[in-house]
Amino acid sequence: MKRYIAASFDDFGHSTDPNDKRTNYRFADKYIPGNDETPEELYNQVLGNYITDKGELETIKEILIRNGWDNEAQIVQYYIDEIDEDSQFGDDYNISRMKIDIATGYDRAGFEDVSWGKVEWGLDCYLDGDYVIIVLTDPETWEKDADRVPVEEFMSMTRDDFDTWVGQLRFYGDFEPEDEN
Repeated sequence: MKRYIAASFDDFGHSTDPNDKRTNYRFADKYIPGNDETPEELYNQVLGNYITDKGELETIKEILIRNGWDNEAQIVQYYIDEIDEDSQFGDDYNISRMKIDIATGYDRAGFEDVSWGKVEWGLDCYLDGDYVIIVLTDPETWEKDADRVPVEEFMSMTRDDFDTWVGQLRFYGDFEPEDEN
């Protein structure tokens, strides 16, 4: 069922203005029971953390893809990955949450002072311009080592990829004493 909104749209229901991502129809109960929101309304609900069911998120992602909202669909995928990461690894830190923050323009994305590994090394991770900075601290000597990953590469990493990167930093890094100043 289609409900029309006043605007100029082509025959496929997409706006003729390339900067306008609205469509001229709402999605009926067929897609998400009880909902008849536009793709924009569904996407905003995801960003506001109002939709946390993995099945609904996957449906919304599909709706966004079908409407040409590929960037927004990728952000919804990060929300899906966040749910998977929490269930598999727990909630000590979540790189999918950091990806959401980066993709939505939050410039203070990251986490700090979380435990990593069986010896509980200190792990900090934060956004700095075009790079994600990873800092690992030895729990016994307080020596630190850091590395950086381009944002584009970080955005394509899985949690296992990230942990492998941190493991390489741990075993191949040159740890230096913390400044006493």
